[in-house]
Amino acid sequence: MLARIPAIVAAATLAACGAAESVKTVPTGGASRTIDMPHYSFTMPSSWSNWTIKKEGGRFESVLLADTACCTPPLTYQVKLLRNTALSPNALVLSAKEIADDYRKVEERSMLTEGVMKGKYKLYDVVSTDEALDGKTAYVMRYRAVMGDKCQKAAMLLLFPKDSGNEWFIVAHYSLATTREWDDILKLCTWETDTDLMARDFVDMLKGLEMH
Repeated sequence: MLARIPAIVAAATLAACGAAESVKTVPTGGASRTIDMPHYSFTMPSSWSNWTIKKEGGRFESVLLADTACCTPPLTYQVKLLRNTALSPNALVLSAKEIADDYRKVEERSMLTEGVMKGKYKLYDVVSTDEALDGKTAYVMRYRAVMGDKCQKAAMLLLFPKDSGNEWFIVAHYSLATTREWDDILKLCTWETDTDLMARDFVDMLKGLEMH
């Protein structure tokens, strides 16, 4: 059994562009910044110098990064990383892929039952892939969600310290939310790192993620 904590629930991000956390918001204030947590660390892209940082300690060691682009309507970017722990001793005999596959299935089922079936939002283009990431394997789930005139595209990447015998792993979530006319929504919500520079920076940042 996993301690399943979704990185960012689609409905919450669409409705409020991220709930406030009980921590101080800190501007990055420089060209780049290294974030050190007890079990992982990463360096924010220099292009994110104006993004805010919210850190929480404790069991999940979560970090929330956010920025709102100045345009009409605004574009809200969020990146969240957290440490997810495996509660069952059986997790130690499972491969990283087995844990990731189970996590992604539960995540998608939760979005369907708690979001789609309850009429909170519509879910589109859910795709799960396993992708190489500079010597690591990223277990990826991408999707887009629409609630009224609000739109979100998102990607969740699961990263493990080892190929097997893991007691914990990193959940990294990227989302872009906005309000658009329908024709623009479909164009905006496609996942293309060639056209979405923030998504590209997110992937590049995770290439340098260190787990310890």
